[in-house]
Amino acid sequence: MSGHAGLLHVQGAGPKLAYEIVRPPGASASNAPLTLLCLHGNGSHRGIWRPVAYGLADAGFPGVLLDLRGHGDSDHVVPPAYDPPDHAADIVQVVIALGLTRYAILGHSNGALVAARFITAAGRFPTVPPPVAFIWVDLDPLVPRGQVAYFRERADSVGRVFPTVEDVLVG
Repeated sequence: MSGHAGLLHVQGAGPKLAYEIVRPPGASASNAPLTLLCLHGNGSHRGIWRPVAYGLADAGFPGVLLDLRGHGDSDHVVPPAYDPPDHAADIVQVVIALGLTRYAILGHSNGALVAARFITAAGRFPTVPPPVAFIWVDLDPLVPRGQVAYFRERADSVGRVFPTVEDVLVG
């Protein structure tokens, strides 16, 4: 069975980001064919990738499961900056800090949008190697405008900070 490195942190483009590594049994990162950088969707966190990461680690592929800014154990930012370009700037820093040279990105939902933004921006960062593969999971690359507008309208109507747990439960 594959191994788990526990909770780790890396500096993003502003916030501190949480991640964990799932390693193949008895392997080191240096002898892996490539590392999988796993990016979760908007309503999730790195844990959504654990079942996939353990299966892929058993097949010899280490996984880096990252909490995007404002998710899971990663820092929130003030003022809010949670659009794909903000997350993509974090990914640039993660790839550099973790020394990823031969890696693939698995992006689910918003994580796929973040990865796409990162890949298109990577040319502006000559020291950042691009991924060798990008697996886009569960999202059409051309999100219908109505869906984006609906999401933004609903997101703006949701309270972000609550003084007490009771205030959260009232809504």
